[in-house]
Amino acid sequence: MELLIDVETLGTLIVRVDDDGVISRVTFSDEPIGGAGTNGRRPEPPMGDIERELHRYLAGELMAMRLRYRALGTPFQQAVWEQLTRIPYGTTATYGQIAARISRPGAARAVGNACGANPVPLFIPCHRAVAAGGSLGGFTSGVWRKRLLIAMEGER
Repeated sequence: MELLIDVETLGTLIVRVDDDGVISRVTFSDEPIGGAGTNGRRPEPPMGDIERELHRYLAGELMAMRLRYRALGTPFQQAVWEQLTRIPYGTTATYGQIAARISRPGAARAVGNACGANPVPLFIPCHRAVAAGGSLGGFTSGVWRKRLLIAMEGER
């Protein structure tokens, strides 16, 4: 199942939900869907719960997602993604800092690649990982979205 959500500032959010109700992929699109993801219908769980939680997060009402998600990846990717979930809302960490936290100093570029392979951005907040020196680095959904997400969280 897929849920399409118009997010005025970010474009369309596409959320893939497996048959067991677990989120397995989140992507952004520049294509408008022409209305709310549920098109005004009262959605059935889990879709309505997912849509409500994402809207609350993007409105700054939630600091962390509580919904179940599944992120399949290599052991290295899993270690990076675990560290990303530990970066507090409203803050960032460099790729090098994350590499050091998983006992892989010098693997900053590999950390960036793991961020790019993240199947569930927002749930695993890869937008909070930045390059050394404060530059944003990359973001598979566009650096402009990364900048906006960091600003929405109130990065100081």
